[in-house]
Amino acid sequence: MFRKTKKDKWKKYANQSAKDFEKFAKWAPSHKTKLLAEFASVEEGIEDVSHMYDSAIKSACEGSNISDGGLVYETASAHDLEQGNITTASHHYGQAHNSYLKWAAKCKANHLILHSF
Repeated sequence: MFRKTKKDKWKKYANQSAKDFEKFAKWAPSHKTKLLAEFASVEEGIEDVSHMYDSAIKSACEGSNISDGGLVYETASAHDLEQGNITTASHHYGQAHNSYLKWAAKCKANHLILHSF
């Protein structure tokens, strides 16, 4: 929500959620790297956010949970689009769609088609 609204109250909730999440991060490393990339993408002046997303993608793809890949690719696509990297955003969006189809999440895959950029 912070990315869309830029309201500080959402940032506060995100920070608290991140603290709570640390308890479970060892069981879901791709979620942790995605979360760090998400925080970095909304902060001003943090460089190498794209590398953080790449790390999250790699972590998600190495794991056995297909849904992780879809989520990470989709959020990476949003970041790429905000940065004006249309080609990379399109690639990540397509990979998200493919991941959701592999996961058999057809409604989510169709949602991406209907709400593409």
